[in-house]
Amino acid sequence: STSWASVIAGKTINEGDTLQISAGGALTSYSLGGWISPRLKGLVFTGGKAMNLSNGAFNLDETAMIEVQGTTRVILNTVQLNPSSALNLEKTGTGTLQFLGVQSCPALKLTITEGPVYVHQDAALGVVPTALVADAIMLNGGRLCNGFSNTSLGTVTLAATRGITIAEGKTGGIQVIASEVSGQRYSDFVIRGPITGAGDLVITPTAAKVANL
Repeated sequence: STSWASVIAGKTINEGDTLQISAGGALTSYSLGGWISPRLKGLVFTGGKAMNLSNGAFNLDETAMIEVQGTTRVILNTVQLNPSSALNLEKTGTGTLQFLGVQSCPALKLTITEGPVYVHQDAALGVVPTALVADAIMLNGGRLCNGFSNTSLGTVTLAATRGITIAEGKTGGIQVIASEVSGQRYSDFVIRGPITGAGDLVITPTAAKVANL
């Protein structure tokens, strides 16, 4: 595991900065060891490898972005995003962002503009809204996937108050990950909230099951 101190050594992090982090090896594990206290405008992940982030929290602007470039894969393991304040987060870049751990953000809205975002449980998207938020997840050209990278962790069910909106003029994707790739058996992706918007929705693969209950 790489200590966070070594990542930011010699850097001055100021309010409103965008912090760039580059992966080194095949899988780099970063242990933050606490808060990154300056309120950041965004995070950019590069390097083309996988990064597993744990043990800490990022303090982001209420409107912020996470860019994952190229083939980089970022796993938000036990790392919190704005655990005590609202967050409107845009995911950009063609790389992969994985919400693995439980997020305690009280009001998280996610816009997926590029690439995939993987969610293995509803709690990974923050506290469940008490009333319907139709655009809690905005598909703006990217895609929402259940499971963990290319492996399903079983049925994923999103709360009824966590709505999905497809942005006008955009194609939004919902991808169901195979639990047994060779047998083409897919786990269920249950979306209890409404799916609305003027854009186009593409569900892949066609053999997969997405339930909207």
